[in-house]
Parts: sequence; structure tokens; C-alpha cells
Amino acid sequence: MKVGEVFLPDDQDFKHFKNECTTDDGWTVCYDKSACRVATKKNTLSAFDVVRVQSEFNDISAELLYDVLHDSEFRATWDTAMLEGADICTVQPNSDIGYYSS
Repeated sequence: MKVGEVFLPDDQDFKHFKNECTTDDGWTVCYDKSACRVATKKNTLSAFDVVRVQSEFNDISAELLYDVLHDSEFRATWDTAMLEGADICTVQPNSDIGYYSS
């Protein structure tokens, strides 16, 4: 993978992504309270760290949470830290690229 490279993810890419979400190898936990855990990881593709936020919500569906977080117009109405956000493109129905600035 290269910076700026966009490609259709395959099953191996999904397995790699799932592993990054579920294991702590290489991650540094910087916040772990209540039902929220934040970790960072260095990467070789850029000077930016990767940030992973894990949280558990028992009273809403995964679909609703996804919609609330990914709808940049609606998010602007409740996210006071958001400066701007936009959908850049849809790679596949379950894979998109977006922009968020706070």
C-alpha cells in the first residue's frame, strides 16, 4: 500500500482491518475510562498516527450509530468540535473515504 493509493479491498484486507480493530499489538492505549478506550499506533505511510476509538453502546443499533457518525451534514448539528466534514468518495458499498476536521 502507498500513500494516496485507492483500491478495492478484498477478503485479506478485511481480515487485516479486523485484526487492527480487535488486537492490541503495536497499539498504545492513551485513554481507558467508562465505556471508551482510545489507542494510537505509528504507521510507516505518513507522519500521522492511526487513532482507534473503541466504545460499547447498548441502547442503539450499529446501523444508527454508523449513520449518526458518517452523515456530515447531521453531525455538524451536534458535534461542537467538528470544523468541517465531507464524503470524498465511495469505493464500494461498504467502503468509503471521508474527511473530518476538528
